[in-house]
Amino acid sequence: MVGPNFESHKRPSHRACELNQHPNIQYHTAQLPFWTVHPVYCSNVVMKDLTILAPLNAPNTDGIDPGVGFGSEMSGGISNVLVRDLHVWNSAQAVRLKTDVGRGGYITYITIANVTMEKVKVPIRFSRRADDHSDDNYDRTALPRISNVLISDVVGVDLQRAPMLEAVPGAVYEGICFRNFSLRGIRRQDRWHCKSVYGEAHEVFPAPCEEFRKNGSSSWCGFL
Repeated sequence: MVGPNFESHKRPSHRACELNQHPNIQYHTAQLPFWTVHPVYCSNVVMKDLTILAPLNAPNTDGIDPGVGFGSEMSGGISNVLVRDLHVWNSAQAVRLKTDVGRGGYITYITIANVTMEKVKVPIRFSRRADDHSDDNYDRTALPRISNVLISDVVGVDLQRAPMLEAVPGAVYEGICFRNFSLRGIRRQDRWHCKSVYGEAHEVFPAPCEEFRKNGSSSWCGFL
């Protein structure tokens, strides 16, 4: 399904499995580079006991998109996703939310729990400016909306740096909750990097950025 020259392409068109407009899917195994499992216009998708292997030099290995990688092509919206019992190793990022001006859409009601990671460059990343529009005629007022994202029970070792969280200027980010993080053995940058992203963090090591330290005592995030 993927030719030997995939390294030379910025974004090859090959997927191991692309599900389009399918309800009630159960998926179990996948091995290949680039958007290995890619559900499109789907609902009630179950991916269970799934192992995804891809070379480190593959150009765009989201693994499960959406699932571990969310966006940036999300104009139709991504909602009600549960990711649980996730083990990531030898990877650029473990969990990533990608957004861009001109996409619009939303990422909401996302729960990611019980994550272990090792030899990962960036454990949690919210990124912006994917810069992959087909032309310059996109709507610059179409901004994403990110809300009700819970990431909890995360253990990481042998990491390159702490989480990096960057928002599209003017976009709405609300209800972002991090709980029970233990990120150890950070080799390069052990301080969180946050820009225009706000939320709450409880029982998190290393200490989060200032934008996540203003925790209300009655917050839903603190009582989960």
